Amino acid sequence: MRYGTRTASLAFALCTTASPARLCLVSRSGTVATSRLVFLIPPSLSITLLNRCKWIDIPISLFSYKCITFEDSEEVIPVFSEITISCVPEVVEACDLGDRLKYITNPDTRRMADDLIKETRGWDTSRIVVEPTEYDISLKISGRVFSYIGPRRKHFVVYTYDTEKKWTGFPISQTENLEAVKVLLEANVERPG
Repeated sequence: MRYGTRTASLAFALCTTASPARLCLVSRSGTVATSRLVFLIPPSLSITLLNRCKWIDIPISLFSYKCITFEDSEEVIPVFSEITISCVPEVVEACDLGDRLKYITNPDTRRMADDLIKETRGWDTSRIVVEPTEYDISLKISGRVFSYIGPRRKHFVVYTYDTEKKWTGFPISQTENLEAVKVLLEANVERPG
């Protein structure tokens, strides 16, 4: 068996005799098959075509072919192989600080969380960064996380290191609960990396 891309031996032609366009498979012996759909089946497909096909919102089947001949025969046999199209990359949703804070339904608690974030950022504006994540709000100093704020429906939770340097969550629903946590946050900001 010999493999090759003998494109001269196998050709696809658009038949013009019929009213709806028909695609005909033409070989040396004449017309082999016809179809009502228009196909283009090249010997190979470009990377650009494959990349563009994944963005089209209809089912697409791509095929390439190779022509083979057996040693005992002169007949050319096309061998078709389906080309898989890669999937469209998932859209990564950007997290927004306002959306994280809106999850808190109690307006006083939401304001308290927002004030805590603004106050914490004000301690060292050049080094403290506030980054919303998928579910929480990350507080970092020089790239090191020192706290997370986890919004809940009626309160929020401040995760930080306690006095024993153990990562702990502190639920905050009132101003009285917040004062002790602020002291821990300041200590963790000043703590060496």
